[in-house]
Amino acid sequence: MFKLLRADIDLLVVSNKYLNELKAFPESELSFAHGLYRLTVDSSIMTKAVLSKLTPALHYFIPIMQKELETATSEETPKCKDEWKEVDLMRLLNRITTRMSAHFIVGPDLCKNEAWLQASIKYTETAIPTGIILRLFPTFLHPFIVHLLPVRWGAKHCVTEARRLIVPLVERRRKEQAESPQGYVKPNDFVQWMMDLAKTENEGDPANIAHRALIMSQASIPPAALTATQVLYDLCAYPEYIGPILEEALAAIKEDGELSQKTLFRMRKLDSFMKESQRVNPPQLLSFQRYAAKSLTLSDGTHIPKGTQVCVAASSISADPQIVHDPERFDGWRYYYKRLVPGEENRHQFSSIDTEWLHFGYGPHACPGRFFTANEVKMIVVHFLTKYELAFRPGEGRPKNQVHDELVFPDLAARILIREKRTADTL
Repeated sequence: MFKLLRADIDLLVVSNKYLNELKAFPESELSFAHGLYRLTVDSSIMTKAVLSKLTPALHYFIPIMQKELETATSEETPKCKDEWKEVDLMRLLNRITTRMSAHFIVGPDLCKNEAWLQASIKYTETAIPTGIILRLFPTFLHPFIVHLLPVRWGAKHCVTEARRLIVPLVERRRKEQAESPQGYVKPNDFVQWMMDLAKTENEGDPANIAHRALIMSQASIPPAALTATQVLYDLCAYPEYIGPILEEALAAIKEDGELSQKTLFRMRKLDSFMKESQRVNPPQLLSFQRYAAKSLTLSDGTHIPKGTQVCVAASSISADPQIVHDPERFDGWRYYYKRLVPGEENRHQFSSIDTEWLHFGYGPHACPGRFFTANEVKMIVVHFLTKYELAFRPGEGRPKNQVHDELVFPDLAARILIREKRTADTL
């Protein structure tokens, strides 16, 4: 157990042995929302929507996402049929994942609306820099400083644009439902879920629904884009994995006759490679961030004072040689072989969580969108491996990650080469 000192708030990094005890504290005592969102605390309605609406409907969105993936990749990727082209992979995938996620967030009315896509992307791009800058100052100054940041002005413009687009959409849907309660067919999207789950005037306010749609974009787009970028970088660095991964994926699609939830689940080699890529390139060094709203005493007498920000060193745990064999070596089949052990078939997945794998959090507040992200990344990787060849620029190796506090990003200045396959593999 140790403390990390920051200008805004100190972090108490605790051992993972306390996780099962810590996760049992109620939100009123150890707050997930305040620990993760100290600037804008939203209600739990968004988590409810993901858990009760999105996750059960993953199978419904797969063909929609696949179609948009194919269209978006064709339109956004430079034409490279007969020559290598240089591409900003992170920016390209950010654009593609935005388009793939738009249908479940705003539905068919706005999912191809360029104004919405731009607002989603720019809002996402402003959130992280704003948070990093504010960490340089004490918390009591944040309400004043935030209004001086140019990136914050951009975020406010995105909120205004989102409200311009979504408020009329919500009002129209409510009018149609009121005029024809029996005939109204509810769209299966986040906006409608917010409308249905709202229990207070604040939750049902169209302007707040629009803002939450942007927050949902911020929560869904970067994880998929960042993960897919890291996975494709690692496949360029370890090309010997491409053949077996693609062979397994194409065989699963051929056997099922379509790309489905079951098909994606059967891509165990790709799932293992993704998990190993995340182990080596974690999105955050710290996880399970909680805020002690009250003073807490653990079973062994450990005291956590009120106002303490508690977290766990997720990346250190997944690099611990007592937990992971030979952690310095990249082993794309590490988790594939673990799942071959009888009784372990459904464990060690990319989306799995336990006290030794914390990159999606732990307990009741573990990332609810991790199953959606896993599907999206698998679809992107298989599509790119099927249609394109990827390579680093001559003389260059895998781009090194950039680390800001506990946040880990691919090198945002990196460029790689891409070329269409002369004979594309058939999905």
